[in-house]
Formats: sequence, C-alpha cells, structure tokens
Amino acid sequence: MRSPDGAQPMAYAQSVAALLWPPPATAALTRRPGAGGDHVVRDWLVLPSPSRPRLLVPTGHPGAARMLARHGTRLGPRVTRAALAAGVRSGLLEHLPVARLRVSVPAGRTALPASVEGRLAEVLGRPVATGVLLGTPRVNRKPVLQLFDDEGTTVAFVKVAHDDATRALVRREAENLRRVAALGLRTVEAPRVLHHGSFGGAAELLVLSVLTSSQERRQPGPAPLPAMAELARAAGVSDGAPLRSTPFWAALRVAGGRIGDPDLAALAASVLARADDRFGGLDLPMGGWHGDWAPWNMGWHAGRVQLWDWERYATGVPVGFDAVHYRAQPVRHDREGLRAAEDALVADLPALLAAFGLPAGADAADAVLVLYLLEIACRYLAPEGEQPANPRHPRARWALALADRRLG
Repeated sequence: MRSPDGAQPMAYAQSVAALLWPPPATAALTRRPGAGGDHVVRDWLVLPSPSRPRLLVPTGHPGAARMLARHGTRLGPRVTRAALAAGVRSGLLEHLPVARLRVSVPAGRTALPASVEGRLAEVLGRPVATGVLLGTPRVNRKPVLQLFDDEGTTVAFVKVAHDDATRALVRREAENLRRVAALGLRTVEAPRVLHHGSFGGAAELLVLSVLTSSQERRQPGPAPLPAMAELARAAGVSDGAPLRSTPFWAALRVAGGRIGDPDLAALAASVLARADDRFGGLDLPMGGWHGDWAPWNMGWHAGRVQLWDWERYATGVPVGFDAVHYRAQPVRHDREGLRAAEDALVADLPALLAAFGLPAGADAADAVLVLYLLEIACRYLAPEGEQPANPRHPRARWALALADRRLG
C-alpha cells in the first residue's frame, strides 16, 4: 500500500479504502451525489481535492463539520477552508458534483462485507463512522482514522499500520504509551491505548483515547519547560558517568556507522570523532524525551500539556532533548536568514537547559545541541528496523551541517 513520492495522489486514498473495506467492497472516485444501483457503505468527501487529498470526510454525518473544525488547517488558505466548512455544515456539498471516494458493494447482497467500522464497533461497544486523515506523502505515512458516534462526537483515533515499517512504528507507540501511563505524570497527558490488534490480516490497528487537543495545530509559543523536565526525569535519571561510556553514545556511534551515503557517512564520522574529543568526558544526566515534542503535537487542557504521537519516546538520552527539539522547529533550512535563526537557537539554549538542572555554561549547551543534531540526522540517515533510510532528507543534512559548524 505504500505510496511513494510522485505516485498518483488518489491511488493511496483508494488503497486505504480497500484495506479498510476488503472485497467484495470496492472503492472508486466519483462526483455523482446519488448512490446509483450499488449499496453504498461509506461515502467520503475528498478534501481539498483529488489532486491533493488530505482528508476523507464522511458525508451525511454530523461528525463531518467537527472533523473540518479540528483539521481544517490542512486544507489550504483560510478562504478555501471557510468555504468548505460552510458547504459541509449546510449539507450543500453532499448534493453537488464534488469529488468523493465511495465504498460500495453490488446491489442485492444480503450481508455487508467485513469492515474496519464493524471491527471498531465491536472494540468500542457502539456504532462508529470514520473520517480518514491521509497525511502528506512520505515513506512511512500511515492513515489515521477519526471515529465518530451517531451524534458526531469523536470517540477515538486509530492509527492504521499496513506494512512492516508502519507496523513497527505502531507497535513501538503502543508499548511506549503503556510505559508512559505507568509513570504517573502530573503535568503531561498522553492518549490511552484502548485496543491494539490486527484487522483482516493486512492491517494493524492502534485505537487511542481522545485528547481535547488531539491533532490540532498550535501556534508556536514558549516551550513548556516544567512539563518537559517532568517527563525527562519521570523514568529516572542516570548520571555520574562520562558521555563516552553511556549506552546512548555507543548507540549513536553504531547508528553513524550504518549511514549508507559515503559523503554523509564521512561527515558523520568526523562529527562523532570531534564530539568524542570535546564532550566525551562530560557527565551529562540521561533521562527521557518524547522524541517529537513540537507545537503541532501538543495542546493544553486543565493546566496539563496534552501530547500526541509517542512513537519516538525513549529513555537514556541527554536531559533537555525535548527543549532543543521544540526550540529548533522555527529554524528552517529552506528559508532566508538560516544562519541568524541558528545563532538565535544557540543563544537561547543555556537558559532553556537550565530548567533541567544543567549547568548554564556554553559547553553543556553545546554538547546537548550537537548530540541532539546527531540523533536527528541518524533518525533519517540510519533508522532502525524496517524504516528505510532517506539520504536526501533536508533536515538530516541540515542537522549534520550545523553539528559540524558547532564543532569548528
């Protein structure tokens, strides 16, 4: 089902539908509002368009407007989003020849085929309707289902794995969420695992509880340092050993050795060697991090930070990684003013890391920054398990280049 960059945009959407509604159901793109002769089991509006499908919004269901309200920022300019939302709320789009992905079975069948909605209704103990977040094209893309009850209330989200790479990510997130649930966090809230199991032999489903802020995009603001510090220390902090003797450093060196691109491998080896010379003797506290703590993965509710997407959670990393990752998001490698943005990032780090109990000096801040940059570069250039490497990933190249400059 993997849809590589450059594939026909609707091919991925149709393969998702076929995965969720196996034969004899069929999925086809249509602009015909009426059902025709077949029995329609699910109709989705394809938004914003078949050339750029991002959301599959269920027609004729009160959850459609709520799905647009939650995820409308994916659909383009504000004028476009407002027009789509108005059309969905009024029901007008359901009667116009707009693009829709229709799942149907031949007329006359006495029983409907097995479907993901039927399986999830069994899991949750109530009927559900699905909306689908297709995401942007990338190698490890996996659809996310938003589940609605009959009143249109969101009752769960479901991550759907469809190949070895996405199954590994889903299984890792399920395990991570169980670990995090046992930490007793006070300032951080994560989704609960409601169900994790297979469907139809080809898919794996991770059903997660709803967070008030799930999947809402947030404007960047100050990093929530107290919450980050709590997560960093919740599973315990180890210190008292020099960096070069820690499992984290050993794993980073192994990952650097797996980089396949010769030029990037040589640069990574040079950065690792110089980082060992400069920071290898430092005693850096090692703790936990979310792994992708960014404004679009978080929100606030009742004084707690709500966090989504835990597949990257890990322990035994330098304390402060989450703060560096969050602060690094505005630094865009593809925009003017890159060096000024990098300088601002470097200048801010000592104060940010002081919230984690690290010394305020530049050496500790530089160490955490360089190690973070190496971690991010290896995430794309030398991933573990079934994840394919991406030597052209611009964020990985930027991370290695900045680490190289920071080491002089």
